[in-house]
Amino acid sequence: MPEQPADKKELTLGARLIRYGGLLFIIVAVCVGLINFVYSMTKEKIIAAQKEKMMKGVRAIFNLVPKDPTDREEVEKIKKEAEKIRIRTNVEYGKNRKTTFYDYEGKVACVVKPIGYDGPITMIAGYSPAEDLVLGIYIVSHTETPGFGARFTEKKKGKSLIGRVIGEDIPPPTALDNQTDMLVFQQPYFNKPASVFEPADIANCKEVDGITSATITSQAVYTGVREAIAILKRYDPEKGIVKKKKTRK
Repeated sequence: MPEQPADKKELTLGARLIRYGGLLFIIVAVCVGLINFVYSMTKEKIIAAQKEKMMKGVRAIFNLVPKDPTDREEVEKIKKEAEKIRIRTNVEYGKNRKTTFYDYEGKVACVVKPIGYDGPITMIAGYSPAEDLVLGIYIVSHTETPGFGARFTEKKKGKSLIGRVIGEDIPPPTALDNQTDMLVFQQPYFNKPASVFEPADIANCKEVDGITSATITSQAVYTGVREAIAILKRYDPEKGIVKKKKTRK
């Protein structure tokens, strides 16, 4: 075996750490750069998709969904009507708390984020002040455990346990549905008097059942509806502000 050149010395531990640490830094920097590049290229599309998902729920809550998606005339009519929905973002409703509000012909809705078992549940709740009715809810996103908390959005016999857009493959609506053919709410969260949700604990609410093995998730959604009602009752759609709570003397 040929001998090693006399001037070629083995690197010390410190020198190896610097060399390989430098290589690792370069690799990480390149990966981060690629991720940022891809994100910058898709950022607008991602934001647009998120907004469209939110608006899909809002339109359904305000019952602005065509009964026949194949009827172009009806679709265009509903589309133009949906343009009347007024959106107010970053509206303060409490100390260091802001959210988005929507209003359409006297009906209002807002985004709330109650804390579930595995994190916040982003949802939209609608309310009709004139009738004091909860119009329905739409689950935008969540991180609940599959098979447990996540069951509250599972499709079951053409209905979702709590409420979400589930597509056009559902059967004709029943008396318990919202008559849109596209969005079905579990009865407790659809067109129910706000007074139904007065108890703070879902266990004390006679008209809303929780989901077995998902008590925390069930309570979170219920709490989100209660929070939305409280906010929407103080919301002034014309001024785009939430009125301050009346203090007892």
